[in-house]
Amino acid sequence: ILKHRGPNSFGKINFEEWSFFHNRLSIVDLNDRANQPYIYQNLICLYNGEIYNFNEIKQKLIKFGYTFDTKSDTEVVVKAFNYWKKDCLSIFNGMFSITIFDKITGNLTIMRDRFGIKPIYYSLMGKYIFFGSELKSLFALGVKKEINKKSVANYIENGQYCHDESTFYKNIYEILPGNYIEFKNGKLKKTQWYVLPIKQKKVSFSDAINEFNRLLESSIKLRLFADVPVSLSLSGGLDSSSIFYRVFDYGLSDNVDKVYHWTSKSENDESRYAQNIVDKYGETLVTSIFYKSDFFKYIDKTLMNVEQPFGGLNTATSLKTFENM
Repeated sequence: ILKHRGPNSFGKINFEEWSFFHNRLSIVDLNDRANQPYIYQNLICLYNGEIYNFNEIKQKLIKFGYTFDTKSDTEVVVKAFNYWKKDCLSIFNGMFSITIFDKITGNLTIMRDRFGIKPIYYSLMGKYIFFGSELKSLFALGVKKEINKKSVANYIENGQYCHDESTFYKNIYEILPGNYIEFKNGKLKKTQWYVLPIKQKKVSFSDAINEFNRLLESSIKLRLFADVPVSLSLSGGLDSSSIFYRVFDYGLSDNVDKVYHWTSKSENDESRYAQNIVDKYGETLVTSIFYKSDFFKYIDKTLMNVEQPFGGLNTATSLKTFENM
């Protein structure tokens, strides 16, 4: 069902009444030893995403006496949870949905990153909980596909979606950004672990520029770490161009394989801006053209992947581009 999300390996574990399944897309530590579900002592870990500062966390855990059998961030995640429990969330710098099951206590903890970059859905049926990264995985497990008319009406009237934990289907919920849930003996507990801090601080304009550049460079460096080639998406606009410049100006491009751009070749075509940028650095721009004839094909494909209304045509055009990566 979810092979498209993780084509590199499929793993499953059965424990008493529990069953855990995982499809892996290998990015860090391509060895089979890092496959999931990953077991450490009494903990079973399923994890989607990436912890960008995992090497830093790993060094702290080594000082606390932990040893490591893999080079993956998955092993760091489960051992960080073993040491800090749910306080590890405040240490993680990344995008993630993490599930940890304790075989001794029978407690299931499902955690979502600060801003909900990685999806995670769940449904309760009696004393059982079903969860997965996509709705279709829940349907495959027997969860009924019943339309949530209230969510549909809210979307039609207000154009809102993903504004709370409800979905477009009855009895299926998403864990909110910056939240985790715990499930044990048929009982569910919800907890918000992250609230965006709002701080007012008077700084000079030049200091603000320097701090912005420091944070942006740091975030780019962390995200370029991978055991597979990395590609860049370049629209030619301000955001992607800023990232591109820093990758190549600061000597961070060793692991960059290709630079992608998508366009419809319409009156709003911005490919010339992207082309000007890559020409300056002697790079090749791989261009994906979204034709009018692609519209219905990729609208259907996008809906199959997103499984709900989405914000614009950009989602469909990027899907066509990423299919060819």
